[in-house]
Amino acid sequence: MTPGLLTPRPTVRRQAWNRLSRVPGKPALVSQLLVFTASLVLFSAIVSACASPPPGTGDPGNVRLHTLAAQPILKALPHASKVLRIESSPAQWDSVFGGWSTGPIVIEDFEVPHTANAAEASAEVASFFTATASKYGWYSDNAGLPPLGAGLLGTMSWSKLLRGGFMATMLLDQGPMNNVDVSRPYKKNPYVFTLSLGANPITAPGGSITTPR
Repeated sequence: MTPGLLTPRPTVRRQAWNRLSRVPGKPALVSQLLVFTASLVLFSAIVSACASPPPGTGDPGNVRLHTLAAQPILKALPHASKVLRIESSPAQWDSVFGGWSTGPIVIEDFEVPHTANAAEASAEVASFFTATASKYGWYSDNAGLPPLGAGLLGTMSWSKLLRGGFMATMLLDQGPMNNVDVSRPYKKNPYVFTLSLGANPITAPGGSITTPR
């Protein structure tokens, strides 16, 4: 924000005060005007502070995002799977309240062949990623939640310390539970799964670096 855009210059402010001070019986008006001006200046300062993040926070240079997108497990899908969508989203700064609302994330939707019923497909995908995640060095955060109704897959979660010294989380979900975007025609397809890789944003400059495992 340009300095002085909303704050009257000292000479102008002083002239305005002199004119108002000569109006008899208007002390309340003067006080209200001064309070309003002070509030406006404070609000402007707050908005200016929230408009941009502190240097060195979030994901400078989208390094974490690129690291997530380069993970080989995104290409290690079950046999004959079809990738429907893969999107990368950088860390998001909340300019209204200030602070990082989300970290970088990569989302991949893929569909498996309809050669088995939904329950069997769910079990096969869960088994595949249990083995594949371990192969690529991802550590399970749960044992795979019990199937949710009609054999649907519960959310499975893994974590891994990636190069650059940050912890990443990987989630595997089945279509009907997470594909709620009405613009996606496969949102209720039980043969569609979503693999999400995400990381927390840097909230303070100069975080510690840990050797990846």
